Amino acid sequence: MHAMKSNFIRILILLTLLWLSSSAHADDIKWDESSVVKADIDCDGLLDTAKLGYIGNRVRLSVTFGANRSTQSIEFGLGESNRQDSLCGSNAVLKVTDMDYDLKEIFGENPEGFQQSKTCNGLNISAGDCDSMHIFWNHKTKHINWWRL
Repeated sequence: MHAMKSNFIRILILLTLLWLSSSAHADDIKWDESSVVKADIDCDGLLDTAKLGYIGNRVRLSVTFGANRSTQSIEFGLGESNRQDSLCGSNAVLKVTDMDYDLKEIFGENPEGFQQSKTCNGLNISAGDCDSMHIFWNHKTKHINWWRL
């Protein structure tokens, strides 16, 4: 269990670094307006807006927060089954999910900043037959984050 926890933390750090090094320009993104969903992601009681955009062989999740209109993004690969941060297919689907679950049984503890909630929402991005990406508001870093089995 300790090895799984250590690997999970390493993956989160690697993915954060990959996100920070992303060099795609806003003009290069093809936004999928049909993917737009609204939900309270950051647990402030206001609706936030999320959507997907495509950049080459990557998909970008962009979340605009209702309170201050700031935007945060995370990118995932498409069709690169050998990468933990990649979805299997080429067309991603974005859905709102509830956050009323606990990951202690799976990971031994909840990911840093994760909080179970009956009122806030998370997001799910899927493409192809591999595991989907579970997006949550990280209460410690104040940024969107993700986990995957």
